Amino acid sequence: MPDKISLGRAIRMVRTRRRLSQSDLASRAGVSTSLVSLVECGKRDTPFETLLALADALGVPLSILVFIAGDVRNVHSIDDEVASQLSALAMRIVDELARHEPGSLPA
Repeated sequence: MPDKISLGRAIRMVRTRRRLSQSDLASRAGVSTSLVSLVECGKRDTPFETLLALADALGVPLSILVFIAGDVRNVHSIDDEVASQLSALAMRIVDELARHEPGSLPA
C-alpha cells in the first residue's frame, strides 16, 4: 500500500495532467483548497471518503491513483520491463479518462 506522500504525489500528478488548479479540484471535490494542498504534500491523513471525492473530481478511479502511487518494483515477481509497461498503461488510462468530464466516469 502506498504511503500518504506518494498518494498525494499521484493526486498532484493527475491534477496537473488534467490542467486543474488546486482550487478547481477542491471545488469539484467539495473540500477546501488547503486540504488539497495538505493531501498533495502528504501532510494530512485523509479519510477514505475524501480520497474517493478527490478521485471522482479528477475523473479517475481511486484504484488507479493507488496504483500510480504504488511502486510496482516492490512486487518481487515483476521485472523492470513489466513494471514500466504497467506504469505506462496506468498513464494511458488517466489520459483516456481525461476525455470524459470529471465526475462522470464511464461505466
